[in-house]
Amino acid sequence: MKSKDTAAQLIAAATGATLAYYGFKKGGVAGAIVGILGTGFAASTLAATTTMEADEPRAIRQSVEVMASPERAFEMWSRFEDFPRFMKHVSEVRKTGERAFHWVSESPLGRRAEWDLELTASHPARYIAWRSTTPGVSKSGEVYFEPTERGTQVFVVLRRGRLSGPLGVMVEKIESRSIESRLREDLLRFKQLIETGEITTAPQPGKSEDMRLAEGVA
Repeated sequence: MKSKDTAAQLIAAATGATLAYYGFKKGGVAGAIVGILGTGFAASTLAATTTMEADEPRAIRQSVEVMASPERAFEMWSRFEDFPRFMKHVSEVRKTGERAFHWVSESPLGRRAEWDLELTASHPARYIAWRSTTPGVSKSGEVYFEPTERGTQVFVVLRRGRLSGPLGVMVEKIESRSIESRLREDLLRFKQLIETGEITTAPQPGKSEDMRLAEGVA
C-alpha cells in the first residue's frame, strides 16, 4: 500500500511540474497563475516523499592550503563572527554563549535560514568541531589544521542528515553539489583573506591548484 501511495505522490508531482511548464510557457497573467500553482503543488508533493535521516549523515570534505601557520589559521577560523567576511552565503554569526553561536544565512535564491550551534571540541592549532543544536537541523562538522612545507592545509568536513525516499538520492546529489561549490569558494576566500588581509578577486575553484576535493560518507 505504501508503494502505491508513493507512486501516486510521484504522479501528482509530475502533474504539477507539467502544469508549471505549460503555464509559464503560455505566459500572461493566466499562464503565470497556472505556473505558480503547478510549481507549488509539485514542490509540496516532492517534500512529502523525502525525509531526513539524522542518524545517517553524509560527509562533504574539502581542503585548501594557505600560506600561514597552523596557529594563525586556527586563530582566524576560531572567530566565527568574522565568517561573513569569507563565507558568501553567511550574513551573520552571533555569539550567544561561551561555546554557542547563532547563524543566519541566505541561499542563492534568497531563502533565509537560521540555526544555533555549539562547539563540541577545540584544540589550538589542530582542530575545531561543532554541531547544530536547533531541532530538526542535522548539521555538524570539523576543521583540521595540518602543517605543510609552505604553510597549513585546512581540511573541512561538513556533515548533514541524509535524505531518504524515492527522490532522496536525486535531491541529495543536487544539494551536495551546491554545498561543495559554496564551500570551495568559501575556502578560497579564506585563503585570500588570511594571506592578503582582504578578498581582492572572485574565487575560481576550477583553476586553483591548492584546492583538493574528496567526497565520502561518514
